[in-house]
Amino acid sequence: MSEMRAGPLRKRLRSALGSQYAGLRVLIEEAARVGARIWLVGGPVRDLLLERPVVDVDVLLSDQLAPIARALAKRLNARALVRARFLTATIECPGVHLDLSRARSERYASPGALPSVKPADLLADLPRRDFSINAMALPLNSHSGAWLVDPLGGLADLDRRRLRVLHDRSFADDPTRLLRAARYAARLGFRLERSTRDLVVEALSERQLDRISGDRVQHELERLLLETSSARAAGETERLGILSALVRGWSLETSAHSPLGRFDRLESERPAALPDDLRDAGLRLLVAGQPKTRRTAIAARLGWHGRPAEAIEADVSRQARRARTLSTELAPGRLDALLAGLSEPALLSLRCSLPAASARRLDRYVDELRCTPDPIDGHTARRWGARGPEIGGLLRSARRRSLDGQPVNIAWARRWLAGHRRMG
Repeated sequence: MSEMRAGPLRKRLRSALGSQYAGLRVLIEEAARVGARIWLVGGPVRDLLLERPVVDVDVLLSDQLAPIARALAKRLNARALVRARFLTATIECPGVHLDLSRARSERYASPGALPSVKPADLLADLPRRDFSINAMALPLNSHSGAWLVDPLGGLADLDRRRLRVLHDRSFADDPTRLLRAARYAARLGFRLERSTRDLVVEALSERQLDRISGDRVQHELERLLLETSSARAAGETERLGILSALVRGWSLETSAHSPLGRFDRLESERPAALPDDLRDAGLRLLVAGQPKTRRTAIAARLGWHGRPAEAIEADVSRQARRARTLSTELAPGRLDALLAGLSEPALLSLRCSLPAASARRLDRYVDELRCTPDPIDGHTARRWGARGPEIGGLLRSARRRSLDGQPVNIAWARRWLAGHRRMG
């Protein structure tokens, strides 16, 4: 690749965004109205050049961030969230999501800390980014320039299909870039440039990841899990030594037939699954298969505690037993009893651990059995003579019996209650 004119790229952007371009067009108009220059920056520019789908819209303004954001929100009848501390804003309404920032420089008070920022120009803004391929800017109108802005060699690195950080302290300034390197390498099929790979090794040996919170680590893992190539990205984190740097001994199986490999196909196989449920299912798969002591260490490193941590541990610790039970044909009532009460993430992560035949049994529960109403309610159970804890037991037994095609009536209920009382 060589220098590129902005005009053809802007036309390609309009085509790539389709109906989403309408919101961006209004933003360009508002910037022109106050005389601000405006550029598309970062990942969207990279994806446009690679002719990949452009999903995010990250826009950089020379100045007037807050007034432009407020005017844009008013015109679009949208919600504007301005973060004055970081010189950023987000505009959101149905069909429109725009991330805005003011051109800025940044300084890290200590390695791994969040940066402090101050207004700057475009050429000071681009070098603060993570990789050269994310450090290009496309002028969005003629006032902002006629050529793609690429002061750091991003075009050449795209051509060579490589990831290169912009300075030697990049991973020390922001250790989450280590996880992003694995994610981008997997998504784009790029390799790490040699000196960048050496810097990864150096950052891990200096334990730079210890400087960032569990919340930030988990956020990067969640973004990795929502990649279409999440298994490959997870494998890259292991190959680079990132997982074992987070928790000693943490390793994963990432083949196409592994749980994480099946997770990559889950969105197409279960299209109704919600993104949050997919994310939480993926987190369970990252700790499944680990010894109990390591699961505890992972939970501590990611800051899991309280009921959410207990729920994940309960799901993961029982997953192997549930998978063994599902390996044989089960009567509908038993299948329902085995899986009833499991959360959606627990069901999705369990599905990824199953071979095809077992997965079909789980799908039957999800799609059919759990939607089947109970044959009786608590009022009926009491009318038939159940008292106290007997009510729940009778309801569960009635549901199982009904799913297995057997009658549920007062005569059966009285027999069940008599047997229950004899045993109790």
